[in-house]
Amino acid sequence: MTREDVYALIPEHELLENVALKEKCADVWIDALEQTDWYRSGTLALCPIALKNLSHDCPENIISHTRIVTRLCKAMYEHMSDYFAKIGPCHREYLIAGAIVHDAGKLLEYSLDKTGEVGFSPTGRLFRHPCSGAYLAKVHGLPDEVVFMVLSHSNGLSPEGAKAPNIPESVILKHVDMMVFDYAKVFFPPLL
Repeated sequence: MTREDVYALIPEHELLENVALKEKCADVWIDALEQTDWYRSGTLALCPIALKNLSHDCPENIISHTRIVTRLCKAMYEHMSDYFAKIGPCHREYLIAGAIVHDAGKLLEYSLDKTGEVGFSPTGRLFRHPCSGAYLAKVHGLPDEVVFMVLSHSNGLSPEGAKAPNIPESVILKHVDMMVFDYAKVFFPPLL
């Protein structure tokens, strides 16, 4: 797998102006994809955005979710520029980078079993995606702010001891991510 393969999967990498940051984000995805069978087996479109909180027939998957969250974070940045000027700055590149990699750890958290059912992988039973994703972000040299965004983005899944989102970029990412997820949940509620 190459960076160009990742850029084709998630074209929103092109929203990043910093080439080194763009490459590090792609490297996170390459690492996650190469550690799992999702890409090799041609089943990446089956990797869900959630296991228990959405019905299994939700058409949204990890890639489409990442793409919409990234585009919405960029739009939020653009629409809030006057607000940032009055209240306090937001780092555009970190916001977009965090959105691109925020759920890459789900590739490690979930796996397909022999019957084609998605469940928690052995790694996912130990580490939820905020932990594994933050680890990948750190290993690939992303700034600590981006690592923090990944670690703190998920309600109830961020590790105990992780600070609540307390940088502007993490606040925006967390709310955009939850909004997209909650919207899908309206139409694809979990089966009882």
